[in-house]
Amino acid sequence: SVALIGLEDVRDYKIQVRPDRETLGTASPFNIKVESLTMGNFSPDEVAHLLHQHTEETGQPFQPDAMAEINRQTGGQPWLVNALASQLTTHYDALVQDRTIPVQRAHVLAAREILIERRDTHLDSLVSRLREPRIQRVIEPILTGDATAGDTVYDEDFAYLQNLGLVTVEDGTRRIANPIYAEIIARVLINFVEACIPEPPECAGEDGTLDMMGLIEGFVEFWRENGEIVLRGISYQEAAPHLVFMGYLQRIVD
Repeated sequence: SVALIGLEDVRDYKIQVRPDRETLGTASPFNIKVESLTMGNFSPDEVAHLLHQHTEETGQPFQPDAMAEINRQTGGQPWLVNALASQLTTHYDALVQDRTIPVQRAHVLAAREILIERRDTHLDSLVSRLREPRIQRVIEPILTGDATAGDTVYDEDFAYLQNLGLVTVEDGTRRIANPIYAEIIARVLINFVEACIPEPPECAGEDGTLDMMGLIEGFVEFWRENGEIVLRGISYQEAAPHLVFMGYLQRIVD
């Protein structure tokens, strides 16, 4: 017996042995596969157990709301859980190096932002796939809110992304697997839009609250002046209006 370990199911590794119009059936050389096993995400109890190991070794506790936020942001994805925990406590520039200070939810949110901006190899490898047509076919409807689950067993594109850990199904709807992945995907796709807004408008009212009408009016003016140019720079055309508005909001936040 032979076990092959990798990022993708072996059935997704294709070779082209003849022109596409002449190819019959699968082009995978691994058509004798017996079973494919995928490493699952951690459950909330498993995440808690992992974090308690740190507490037992160092005496530094994680507050309950910090644990809950780690679960929410990562969806239990093993690499993300460990990366967040490392950035919080053991990384060379860990956010909570003083072992007498409990890890709090605010620390988790700050560590999340560091991971997103740092884009380690794991995250970069996922981002690099966003331009693949089969990935776009699944991600784009999710971004537009038009992604009911349907048949996920025989949908090869969805199964491919599910094996990569990029998507999941919740309450009958296809979703990005976790908030960190969702934020990274959005930022990558709206990066071009943000670059088109040289100076964000002032959207704070006199009392410091958000001036919603001013924000909308500013966006409408931006769309009239730049909409056509911006749309040409976005590959996800069906989701383009959503992405442009997201990019506009992100530019204001930044």
